[in-house]
Amino acid sequence: MRWTLPTLLLVLGGCTPTVRLEVPAAPAVQLPNQPIAVVARARSCQQMADALVAQLASAHLRVDPGSPSRIVLFSCGTSEDVTLQQLDGVGVAGQRRTTVAIRAYAVAEVSVDGRVLAHLVGAGNNRITAPWQQNTPLLQARRVARRQAAAGLAADLMRQIDPLPSLVQRRVYPNAAEGTARALTTRAVRAEGQGDLVAAIGLAEAALAADPSPHNAGYLVELKRRLATR
Repeated sequence: MRWTLPTLLLVLGGCTPTVRLEVPAAPAVQLPNQPIAVVARARSCQQMADALVAQLASAHLRVDPGSPSRIVLFSCGTSEDVTLQQLDGVGVAGQRRTTVAIRAYAVAEVSVDGRVLAHLVGAGNNRITAPWQQNTPLLQARRVARRQAAAGLAADLMRQIDPLPSLVQRRVYPNAAEGTARALTTRAVRAEGQGDLVAAIGLAEAALAADPSPHNAGYLVELKRRLATR
């Protein structure tokens, strides 16, 4: 993202102008640029593995069962809570409603050519409440809740493997005098917006030296953390 101070003055309002920057996501593990195999180590993991394959495909990541890059699901399981309510009033006697709450969990081992890169823990929750009726389809409600909990678990793992970028707000000072901490911070934000974290860190360090405030210290720590996780 590239911007100039005149642009900021046009698009930002309020006493203290801010700018929004898109911050690249930091995945929990860096996968190589090649297809990925998804393996269920136990039968209890198969539904979750299928859901993860669907998530990978929706993110346009290639899936190949023979790939040396593997995500192996193991220690999979679910916890289930079923609540049954019954009406006994006039005209509604015998009507029942079932609520099924399911939590799915699994450990994912990520490896390339047999070398383990990371172990990730995924979890998904789902709650299904059936309508009031004479015969509550408990098995159907459990089946739907399990499928959606597995999808939630797969989505949780995807957020760790291939997270989306986030938007952050940065405070800037377009009218600050040259050489002041505020002017240096504004230049650091500009460098960050252009993707030059090294320059942004240098300017943020100069801003912190000129004004050792908690805000300037926190901004510098965040920039250094992002550079370290690139």
